[in-house]
Amino acid sequence: MLEHPLQGHYRQWAIEALKLSPLFGCLTPNDRETVLTHGKLFVYRAQEVIIQEGTVPDCFFLLIKGEAAVTVLSGKHPVEVGRISSPNIFGEMGLLLRHARTATVLASEEIIALRFHHRAFDLMLDGIQGFARQLSVTLAQRLAKLPAVHHCQRPLQ
Repeated sequence: MLEHPLQGHYRQWAIEALKLSPLFGCLTPNDRETVLTHGKLFVYRAQEVIIQEGTVPDCFFLLIKGEAAVTVLSGKHPVEVGRISSPNIFGEMGLLLRHARTATVLASEEIIALRFHHRAFDLMLDGIQGFARQLSVTLAQRLAKLPAVHHCQRPLQ
């Protein structure tokens, strides 16, 4: 992982990713600038772990470029359960629920991502109008895309 100053073409990529992001796109330009002041830009190599299952959450990410794989341990082997592509967020669930990470996120290829510390996440929730609502919408849309699971196989009486 390499950290880059958030300037030049990296800054421009970050601004464009914020505009295109389902979470940040609806914010005002001033609010996006505020968000950007809390971000740090990182480049991850292919196969590099970004988030490790079981660790304490301390940040969340906006994927700017590339794709990441989400895996969970099943027995002794990791199983890929999904993919994240730009400009989507990941890592926010652990921050919201305040419990250990439930999955590992691995760079499928070289990726560029904005990383936001958990204190910045709390500031965004409390201080940026519309952020909490849009986060709720983003998570609800993600949940709606999951396949339906039927827990009851027998008819109700």
